Amino acid sequence: MYKNALPVYLMFCITLLIVMVFSVDAHSICSCNSLPGPSPGETVVTVNNAADLQDEIDNATGPKTIYLQNGTYYVDTSWWITVTNPDITIRSLSGNRDDVTIQGEGMGPKPGFGIQVYESRITIADLTIRNVGNHAIQVSKLSSVQTDDLLFHNIRCIDTGEQVFKSSGGNMYNGIIECSVFEYTSTMNEGCYTNGIDLVGTHDWIIRDCIIKNIKGFDCLAGPAILVWPADSGITSSGTIVERNYVIDCDMGIALGNAWAAGINHTDGIVRNNFIKGYSDSDFGIAVIKATNTQVLNNTIYSPGSWPYSIEVQFSESSNCLIMNNLYDEPMWLNRFGSNNPTLTTNYQYSSSSIFVDPSAGDLHLNSGSYASINDTGTSSPHRITDIDCESIVSNPDIGADEYHGSSTVTPTSTNTPVFTPTPIPTPTTGPWPGFQLCARLNLISVPFDNESLKKAGSILTVICSGRADALWRYNCITKNFESWTTLDTGDGWDCSPGTPLWVNITGTTMCTWKPTGNPIASLSYNLCNGMNVVSLPVFSTSINSADDLLSDIPGCNGIWRWKKDTNCSASAGFDGFFTISLPSENFILFYGSGYWANVNSSGTWTPPNP
Repeated sequence: MYKNALPVYLMFCITLLIVMVFSVDAHSICSCNSLPGPSPGETVVTVNNAADLQDEIDNATGPKTIYLQNGTYYVDTSWWITVTNPDITIRSLSGNRDDVTIQGEGMGPKPGFGIQVYESRITIADLTIRNVGNHAIQVSKLSSVQTDDLLFHNIRCIDTGEQVFKSSGGNMYNGIIECSVFEYTSTMNEGCYTNGIDLVGTHDWIIRDCIIKNIKGFDCLAGPAILVWPADSGITSSGTIVERNYVIDCDMGIALGNAWAAGINHTDGIVRNNFIKGYSDSDFGIAVIKATNTQVLNNTIYSPGSWPYSIEVQFSESSNCLIMNNLYDEPMWLNRFGSNNPTLTTNYQYSSSSIFVDPSAGDLHLNSGSYASINDTGTSSPHRITDIDCESIVSNPDIGADEYHGSSTVTPTSTNTPVFTPTPIPTPTTGPWPGFQLCARLNLISVPFDNESLKKAGSILTVICSGRADALWRYNCITKNFESWTTLDTGDGWDCSPGTPLWVNITGTTMCTWKPTGNPIASLSYNLCNGMNVVSLPVFSTSINSADDLLSDIPGCNGIWRWKKDTNCSASAGFDGFFTISLPSENFILFYGSGYWANVNSSGTWTPPNP
């Protein structure tokens, strides 16, 4: 069982690479970098009007990326963009969400959407949707089709007649809404039936790194800026993570559950690391409503409004609730509408907003590390390992969303700064090769030197991290299969020549260092197959520093992938990709001795350069 389980995990990770299925990661680092380009073999097209966009969606027979040229794409009260095929990506060609606008006929009481999504594995990125009668984006499902694995990245949705972003129908799994803006440019002028993000009957969705602004009703309170609750059919939402968001000048803040829905509304939710700034007529900052097993961790609330409560826990169904390390200015209302008795741990009610950098603008970063009741007085949690800026937690955490590190971070604004900002590729440090910093579980490495004691799989296993390695795999591009060797096998194992890329599994929970030695290699070559291959970057190839260098050097190569944990052991299991059509901002550095996946369009040989 053990020998079979490891290859299954590895094949799952490789499947992530090949089909580019994103994963939901509760502890990912801040995720507002540009998305990778299309995967190998994916259809790629460019359009410049809404009709052609719809045609490309309807005609898709497999994975397809549809790039939108700069301009305005018009929809109306009887026709809008509808996605009824799976594996579709819709994104602007420039990567700047200001450059592409899907625009309706106004947010008055009329039908109309920007985009409706009815299928799985859909990505919508780098564009604006505005002035529609119902929802900028609606996610739903047809009777026999699941609508799962969705990504909404770097979008701006403005001025809609009802909820700005809406899911409906229930039982939709694994969605991510990130790095986006949902707002009204003025007070909603048609009643108050709206929310910023409204999820119904969803499971394991993440809402992160977003700005939700000015969600207000005309003559009554609008719904919460973020609301997650059950479907009409009684499907309870679950597993939602709401983190690192700025909620600014909304009638209500973040709510897991809805008082009008019967029974348990939500289970196993986490609300952490959010800034919530109210205004003179705002209601609660955070509400737990008929939601069980909820954790409200390290949020900062500034609510100078008419409603005198910042955090509420409502109804007896809200059992097993933990409220910890929150920083707030108005009291909590616990046991509202029924006994729920939440656990309270190291929360703090402050008396003056002068502790913040710019509270009126929603910048609730701490302006000092000298607040005795706030700094280093919180309680650690495995469910909160970084702050709102993805900065690390040192010693005991500060109370609130911001971990003070000696300087303040500027509040993000809803002026759409392009995500694609070219970043210079660092030059690798010169000097002796530093060896491998190996993470717990999978790593993609090689044996970079000629050493007789490291030419068999069995002997390699015994020396990596003093015996912590328990399995190796090598990839055969001809059969497209992996060959394994584990500590349960007997004998020396298969031959392993210098430079052979190897997947290695490290046991335990901590990283380790392995620095193999031997005679330097002056030259080696790789026989490449048409399709996916694994190569390593020799320590002598110092002229190759980044993904674009490697892509240009390998004959016929159109894509390079790096294992994410090669740069950060806390990263999710998956790959960063760089392609012939990628932008400079998508480039990434390489590490000598590490292994990389490369896709080539014909078989041949690659001889790495020296240097």
